[in-house]
Formats: sequence, C-alpha cells, structure tokens
Amino acid sequence: MADNITNSNVVTDESAITTMARASKKLATMLASAVDDLTTLEVRTYTSEDLEQSTLLKLRAKTTIKLDGDVDIVIPQRKGEDAPPQVDENLWTIHNQIVDIAQTKRTEFIKTIAEVANILLKK
Repeated sequence: MADNITNSNVVTDESAITTMARASKKLATMLASAVDDLTTLEVRTYTSEDLEQSTLLKLRAKTTIKLDGDVDIVIPQRKGEDAPPQVDENLWTIHNQIVDIAQTKRTEFIKTIAEVANILLKK
C-alpha cells in the first residue's frame, strides 16, 4: 500500500513539473511577445465623418517611436484657401496627448515586466 502512495506522489510530482514547465514556456512566449511590442511605439490618429462606417476612416497623423530613439512623424495638414497647407493644430494637439499617454503606459508596462522577471529570476 505504501508503494501506491509513493507512486501516486511521483505521478503528482511529475504532473506538477510538467504543468510548471508549460506555464514557464507560456510565460517566456508572452514575455518575448511583450518585448517585441515594446521595441516600437506607434500612434495613429484617424478622423471619420461617420463613426458607424469604419471603412471611411482617414489617417490624419502618425507617430512611430523606436526603442533606439528613432522617431517618424506624419504631421496633419489642412488645406488653406488660396494659401499653402497649414498644420492642423487642434488635431496635432490631440494626437500628441495620445502619444504622451502611450509613452507613459509603455514605461509602466516595462516596469511591470521588469518586476515580474525579477521575481521569477529570484526563484
């Protein structure tokens, strides 16, 4: 009877190890995906005359910030009557506010990932 308990414990231990290995692999995959997502921050601002028709969206501003510091920006313009196009200041202000929020959220996310990695490495 003692052998059955021992065998049962061995199976349970092996199952626990297998479960932990799967969880570790899944976590590693998720962390790798998160790191890939963190290498580039992209904010796109669209306008639409009809919010019900998503096919009518018009890209109006775009900011891409890469991890190495490279930044690509598309600045919105509005056409002036009998004048060269001007920067659409209102749209540009809104877009920049969203970029600031996205950068803050990315920083918070990086800190969280670092904390999780630190906890896992201590074990």
